[in-house]
Amino acid sequence: MRRMAGSIGILLTLAAAAASIHGCDSGSPQSAIMDGGDGTGDASFIDGGSVDASASLPLDEPLSASQVRAGTVTKASELLGGYGARGAVGDVKIYNDRVAFVIQAVENPKCWGPYGGSLIDAARLTAGDTRGTDLFFELVQAFGMPPRAFKAASIEVIADGSDGAAAVVRVKGKDGGIHILDAALCPGSLCADFNLDVTTDYALEPASDRLAIETRIVPRKRRLESFALGDMFHPGDRTRAFAPGGGYEITTGAHIPWIAGLSPTVSYAYLRDTDEHLIEIPLIQDEIILVQGDAVDVPRGQEHVYRRHLHVGDGSAEGVWAAERKLRNADAQGSIAGVVTNGEGAQVIARPGTGAGPISQAWAGADGSFTLSLPAGSYSLTAEKKRVRTAAPVPVDVADRQSVSAALALDAPAILHVEIGTEDAVGLPQGPAPARVALLAGHDAPPAGGRAALLYVKAGPQDFSVEPGEYTAYVTRGFEFEYAKANVALVAGQTATLTTTIRHSVPTPGMVSADLHLHTTRSIDAQRSEDDHVAALSGEGVEVLASTDHDYIDDVQGVIDAQGYTPWVRALTGTEVSPVWAHMNAYPIPPGPLVGRYFTIPFIEHDADGNFARKIYFPEAFALARQAGAKVLQMNHVRTGAAYFNHIEYDPAIGVGPLDHQKWSPEFDAFEVWNGSEDVQFLRTRTFPDWWSFLNQGLVFTAVGNSDAHNSGGGIPRNLVSIGVDSAAEVTPDGFAEGILKHRSIVYGGPFIALRAGAGGIGDTVTATPVDLHIRVEAPIWIPVNFVELVRNGKIETTFDLEEAQRQGTIVFDETIPLAPDKDSWYVVIAGHRTADLSPLYPGRQVMSFTNPIWVDILGDGFTSPGL
Repeated sequence: MRRMAGSIGILLTLAAAAASIHGCDSGSPQSAIMDGGDGTGDASFIDGGSVDASASLPLDEPLSASQVRAGTVTKASELLGGYGARGAVGDVKIYNDRVAFVIQAVENPKCWGPYGGSLIDAARLTAGDTRGTDLFFELVQAFGMPPRAFKAASIEVIADGSDGAAAVVRVKGKDGGIHILDAALCPGSLCADFNLDVTTDYALEPASDRLAIETRIVPRKRRLESFALGDMFHPGDRTRAFAPGGGYEITTGAHIPWIAGLSPTVSYAYLRDTDEHLIEIPLIQDEIILVQGDAVDVPRGQEHVYRRHLHVGDGSAEGVWAAERKLRNADAQGSIAGVVTNGEGAQVIARPGTGAGPISQAWAGADGSFTLSLPAGSYSLTAEKKRVRTAAPVPVDVADRQSVSAALALDAPAILHVEIGTEDAVGLPQGPAPARVALLAGHDAPPAGGRAALLYVKAGPQDFSVEPGEYTAYVTRGFEFEYAKANVALVAGQTATLTTTIRHSVPTPGMVSADLHLHTTRSIDAQRSEDDHVAALSGEGVEVLASTDHDYIDDVQGVIDAQGYTPWVRALTGTEVSPVWAHMNAYPIPPGPLVGRYFTIPFIEHDADGNFARKIYFPEAFALARQAGAKVLQMNHVRTGAAYFNHIEYDPAIGVGPLDHQKWSPEFDAFEVWNGSEDVQFLRTRTFPDWWSFLNQGLVFTAVGNSDAHNSGGGIPRNLVSIGVDSAAEVTPDGFAEGILKHRSIVYGGPFIALRAGAGGIGDTVTATPVDLHIRVEAPIWIPVNFVELVRNGKIETTFDLEEAQRQGTIVFDETIPLAPDKDSWYVVIAGHRTADLSPLYPGRQVMSFTNPIWVDILGDGFTSPGL
């Protein structure tokens, strides 16, 4: 798992190593970027005033090949469509008959970059279409190393395309700080103002598939030596970054002609103008790629120009190479005209015969055909398709200006038809439900065998393409269910059926299971789409999921509804506020204008010039999150990574007395006693002592356990929250928040624990002495449990060692324990296994669950905390 804190560590290392600020080309002056070239001088796309905004042309009309248009968006029909579309009324659109782009307005930036004026949408258009399907994320202009961003002050259309020439949008401003970098580097010399005057023109010609971008800088106060110009390029969550010579494994530091985000439907490529103007990738930070030219010196008061293009293509590296040759007016090359048997939608990758990394790529069409244009030489071709065995490499020799043929073969897909039913604890049918199917290679494969595929099944019949072979299928739906096991033989071109039923052997009435720390592609460091995210959590039996992407307020309920998961899972709108010093979840946040935006709960304050002013530590951030409407504030991974308790230097033996109140406040509601990256021993030595220390001081924070899943899985651990309903369809955000705020939950890592003291349950204060404490522990047959521990006031008071032979089916432990505390006391129960794991379904994951407290007030005069 990757966290933003670890990512920033890379940036800090890079910044500390930077003996100078570096990075951009210099060259001879040119009249305009349309003619190529890069350098210093006075030339620009267009010299002149802006177009009258009141005379703006409609931006939702299809254009001909001779037309181009730019203007301010005034209605929703003028915006782009698709997963990546973030534009809004007031932004600026520039488009022709082939491609369309949106540049966000200066006010109210809504993307990862801190300022307006950046390119946020890009789509490929078809005949009659002005919206396209946008997968693009953002292009943030970057200056220096460590980089600062372009702080736009104005945006205007200076040529709307009505004269038949290029349409041009001009943005003016200066350099400014970046949230996450300034949180790590400031105050200090590495976050100094460069004092730049910046002008960027975005230009689009008729019938062109690339946006020309020209940035002019003038340092106002000092000479800039070995200075960097470039961009933070994020081609989109649903694209995959590819560069010549490295393919999808991009090497930082290399000089390359282009870099692109590829997908089967659209590609976004960052290109320069000539062979001499290669780009360098000094840093790939999760999904953000820092792209720069060579180092230049810029005297004070003089202008330097940086030119580049964003090409929107057909999704392939082959298409990017074609655009690159057109940009350079380069000669044609040799070519390969090939076909892949069973290759519809397959990816064909070309590697030099020398063994170097991939140089190009193409997608096979519906008939398996593909074309690759390559310089003369020897190559090796492979064909790949999801869940199909990769084709054996085929050597091909390419001659200059000649075409050769190539034939590759993939297995026909094998189809697995899956139908999963459920039944209740006594065997009565409950109908189909989402489930998880793990395929292990070979028949009767051992639980720890290598997993070949993981399928998440919707409720009802579903077909999956799977690589042919013999498998053992393990079918489950989380900790409340037994599992089913079956051998499956899959033959190329044939369909096999997996039909089975899993038993809901440990129902949890009145409670819902919840994973309250999760990430999708909306987080910079996660690659799982929202569709896959919802399918996975539903299949794992999670009923409530909190949308907690890094610094982005998201709500995936629309995805849940669209994909048909509404009866099974409910989403809470939320975010993870992620400065380098600690991370905090805020949920549920009411639907409204904050949803779909980045950094709305800030942790850095900049001045009017975009320079670091101060850090906003969590006491203040708590208040900002409450103002956003968040009901629950949850501190995450409090002792690992960006860890709040490390940040405040909390010592559980001393307590909160000496803490720095600039950084510490008790005004949060819950914290992760168990983050999915941590093992049980870590809990016993680090987070349990923290939690118990707070409880002994009368500071009651709900203990939660979450997966922190970024790219796969989820739900280990999870929470069982008592809210009076056990159906996701009945969950309300306020009702769920109340369950957390009243501590009516258990951290659920296998065993289910029911705990009562007299008439009170988990989260309640009971007035009585003596009092009977009733503990009941249940688990599906496949989950082993060999201990139950009773914790009183932070110390294990009683341990019950359990024998497997004494187990009564799913009932592991069912005892009433008389208590006669001599002072007010709180009680927590832990159950698990000391050595076994959650095999066969989750090998390597440890077995443990624990409750939140019950408080016993012996005199009825109000609970008195025991103290440290």
